[in-house]
Amino acid sequence: MSALLEVEGLVKRYRVARGRFVQAVSDVSFSIEAGEVLALVGESGCGKSTIGRCLVQLERRDAGTIRFDGMRIDTLSPRAFRPLRRRIQMVFQDPYGSLNPRLRVEQIIAEPLVHLGWAGDQRAVRARVFELLDLVHLPRTAAERRPHEFSGGQRQRIGIARALAARPDLLVCDEAVSALDVSVKAQIVNLLADLRAELGLAMLFISHDLAIVEQLADRVAVMYLGKLVEIGDTGQILRNPRHPYTRGLIAAVPRIDGVPPQDALLAGEPPDPAAPPAGCRFHGRCPRALPLCTAEEPLLVPAGAGRKAACHYLEPAQQGPRIALSELS
Repeated sequence: MSALLEVEGLVKRYRVARGRFVQAVSDVSFSIEAGEVLALVGESGCGKSTIGRCLVQLERRDAGTIRFDGMRIDTLSPRAFRPLRRRIQMVFQDPYGSLNPRLRVEQIIAEPLVHLGWAGDQRAVRARVFELLDLVHLPRTAAERRPHEFSGGQRQRIGIARALAARPDLLVCDEAVSALDVSVKAQIVNLLADLRAELGLAMLFISHDLAIVEQLADRVAVMYLGKLVEIGDTGQILRNPRHPYTRGLIAAVPRIDGVPPQDALLAGEPPDPAAPPAGCRFHGRCPRALPLCTAEEPLLVPAGAGRKAACHYLEPAQQGPRIALSELS
């Protein structure tokens, strides 16, 4: 049985100057099963959001394949992709900018339904809007109000309701909680977990926040400078990171249970993505880099316990404390 989503060798380039390109995504492969949550994590600018936008066809990939429910979708024209659009929906990062301030909430949530041909049945549209407001725990009176009358967390609930309107199978959440306060983040993550359980949704949860990811994701894929460096079960990754970069991300999470290992902390800034270094892209920041790391790019290979990692010298297996949302300072 094939996965709901299969991404193989995905590449996305952007032209930044005449004859000069930046490869935002470089040969990335992963899959998502029906009902599964895969988190895509890494520092800002590593290519996470670009992948999400390629999946919903807001960006066109330059190479590689994207299959949804067994069908190749990366080669489809916008017109041909339209029937599938209802099955793959996106929740955006900015709960302020992603909602049209001129429209009432009812119109915002109903927009996908109108595009799907429900416009002639206003009673059915309104009933569906009320159903969605109930689903995201907003009062039905919210339907008559406009976005500026709501808090950031409430606006994100509206965005989630809009994404769910067409009953999708896959939700792409692009930093969906990063703009919210800590307490509100927890509420939205709990809502997404409840919706996943109730509706059987699969999700690609794009984030840089491992403490949030731990609450929601079945598996984690770690990106650095356009490449996947580690992928596997969430508990295994957070307890026992095998790639030095993953270890550094975990060490950077604020904790109340002790000081992280100093040799795990990330030093410096990522290199220019338009001119990535030879060999392992992380070698300039890696505390364990050896000569081979500067000359040969590591492959993503099995690293035990059903995971993969791209490192010439994998971190030794070790057990560490699992991150919890309550540990955020």
